[in-house]
Amino acid sequence: SKYYKTQKQEARKNLSSFCSDLTDVEILRVIRSFSIFSALANIAEDVYQTHEQRFAKISNKLQIGSLEKSLKNLKSKGISQDK
Repeated sequence: SKYYKTQKQEARKNLSSFCSDLTDVEILRVIRSFSIFSALANIAEDVYQTHEQRFAKISNKLQIGSLEKSLKNLKSKGISQDK
């Protein structure tokens, strides 16, 4: 839509103007911040997956997405081992 395009262009101008006012040191801080944020998000995801795996192991439940769970689901739907 025209509104979306206009807003997108305005946001791009604002971001460009903001970035052009930053010093080299400030730009490096922004870049490092995004890098650190990305690393922290990856660590959080790894911790969550480890927690889920431990929970599945303790509760004797098959983990969703595991090969064993997928094969069990296929079998329950009547798909033969040969298929």
